[in-house]
This record gives sequence, C-alpha cells and structure tokens, in this order.
Amino acid sequence: MKSIDIQKLLRVDPSQASTYDLPVFPKVIKLDANESPYELPADIMRQILQSLEQARLNRYPDPGYWELRQMAAKEWGWPAEQILPGNGSDELIQAIIVTFGGAGKTVFVPEPSFAMYRIIARSMGENVEEIPLSDDFDLALSDLWRERMYSLSQAGHLIFLAVPNNPTGNCFSRPAVEEIIEQFPGIVCIDEAYVDFADSNYLDLLPEHPNLIILRTLSKIGLAGIRMGFLLAGPAIIQHINRVKLPYNINILSETVAKVALSQKEAIKPSIDQIKQNRDWLYEQMKNISSVRVYPSSANFLLFKVRSLEAEKFFEQLLAEGILVRGFSSQGRLRGHFRVTVGTREECECFLNGLKKILSSA
Repeated sequence: MKSIDIQKLLRVDPSQASTYDLPVFPKVIKLDANESPYELPADIMRQILQSLEQARLNRYPDPGYWELRQMAAKEWGWPAEQILPGNGSDELIQAIIVTFGGAGKTVFVPEPSFAMYRIIARSMGENVEEIPLSDDFDLALSDLWRERMYSLSQAGHLIFLAVPNNPTGNCFSRPAVEEIIEQFPGIVCIDEAYVDFADSNYLDLLPEHPNLIILRTLSKIGLAGIRMGFLLAGPAIIQHINRVKLPYNINILSETVAKVALSQKEAIKPSIDQIKQNRDWLYEQMKNISSVRVYPSSANFLLFKVRSLEAEKFFEQLLAEGILVRGFSSQGRLRGHFRVTVGTREECECFLNGLKKILSSA
C-alpha cells in the first residue's frame, strides 16, 4: 500500500483550524441552536407544497436567482441586483473572505462573537485578530485598538460585526459601529442574522458606504432547514463576490421555499412577535433567581451563567431533565456560560422549572 503523510499536504496548519461540532441528543427539548420553535403557518406550508410540485428537478435553477432576489429586494428595500443569495450565511461569509482576504491581510472579529467568522477565516489561512469586548459585551475600542485596526488595515482587510451579537445577545452601541464603518479602511460586514428580534438595523447606511456589507438570513424565523442567507452591498462588492461565488449555489427546493416565505413574511411575523414576548418573560423570570446571571438580549436567545454550580455538572443535570442548551465550557471569557434559545412558552416554562429544580438541590 502506498504510504503518504496527508498532514504535510494540508493547506492550513491543523492547530490553526477548528470545526463547528455540535453533539446530537435525541428526545430532548432542543434549546441550543437558535432555531424558531414554531413551524410555518399551515397556509404557507400549502403554498410551499404547491410550488414544489411545479419545480423542475431535472433542470438547474436560474443561475441569477432573479425572482428570489427581486422578492428579497421588496422585503428589504434594496436593489435586487445588489443582493446575493447564499447557502446560509456561512457560505456568504466564506465568499467574502475569499474575495477580500489573502496573504498578509487581517480579519478582525469581536471576542466573544459568532465562532464561524474565526473558524472560516483560519481554515483559509487568514490572520485573525480578536477585538476584546467590554465587560457588558459592547464595542469599547481603546486608542491602542483604534490605532491597530485603522492603521494595520489596508483595502481588502475585513471586520465582521454581528448585530445583535451571538452569543451575547446585545446590540453594539450604534456610535461605535458607525465609527468603524467610517474609519475602518477595509470591508465592514454587519451580520444581522437576528435583526428580526431587534429594534434597529443598519440598512440605512448602505447607500453612502461602499465598504459596507449586510448579511440577512431566514434561518431564525422558521426556515433553518433550507439554509438561506442573503448578502446586501453596493455594486462593486457584488460584482467581485459574484466572480468567486460558486454557480447554482442555491438548490431549487430551497429557492422555491424561500420565495414563498418572502412573499408571506407578514404571516410569519406573529411567531416572531411571540418569540420576543417569550424572551422578555423568560429574562424577567431568570433575573429574579439570585444564583443566575442572565444578560439582556435583542435576539432569540439568552446568555446566562449559574454561579452556584460547576458548568459541566449543570449541563448534565439539565440534559437529564430533557433540556438541551448550548454550553461554552472552553471558550475564554464565556467559560461557564450557557445560551438558551427562546422556545415556545411551554418550552420556556420547562426550562425554567428544570433550572429551579437543579438549583434547589445544589
């Protein structure tokens, strides 16, 4: 048998790369992945099934996805030719780094924030600089960081900002974000994956900032299974990303479902409003538990820490109660913290009861 050392052929040092691994636990209340707990309304599902019957599976989809882009344009008030759909936001993040990254360039990411910015960048051999957030997880740039970001950066460098931020749930202060958009001499990508649960967004800044990209997704409002993200930007950015984007990157089934969902967004809004109500209720309930620290959120999840229990023990005990949350046992400042997705009111009550039961026996 031929002998070959595969590790020597790797593009990236394995120590600099990581995976986004999530364990699977069957038969639990799943509050770990920031999905919507609500299925789509029956009327929308009927329209989806009717549309899927018309899908020609023997043909490739429209390579330009023009009808899908036009519907996204109507929803967000941005020109269709300046919107790109992607196979989830992750594909679009990768496309941005492929387009504007490269040797000697730097990708800036807040810490803590969405892990995929760092994972994708490092898997592609990029230099990653982590910007430490303040104690309340806001962007509080020191003069040192300002000098580092604004002088080290050249055209083609990148910064990713999740607003609201995942996994902390807060929105960064607008003056800080606007300063970065104005002063950072590279590409600024604002990931608005959770914008449907927040009170503001940055779409109004797109027309005057050719270095700005905004990401949107349908994953958090009931369509995680179709993996549908959107990139909004000026014409120059769209042109260059189009050159590296893979053809036919959206399958016709996901495209069909997304078109129906965008045409019926108002019918999905009640479930979004219910998630926001459940979130605010759960936050108030957790805030009243002395041994729990919970953080305010503008997303569909809450970050919290149990002060009186070892993190791994708490996770196992909660799992024994049939409830799965996301733990951050090995992630720096978030060590010992957990993120709970806002479920239905019944799921939130089950989580709260399980939490109280564990704490009462601690």
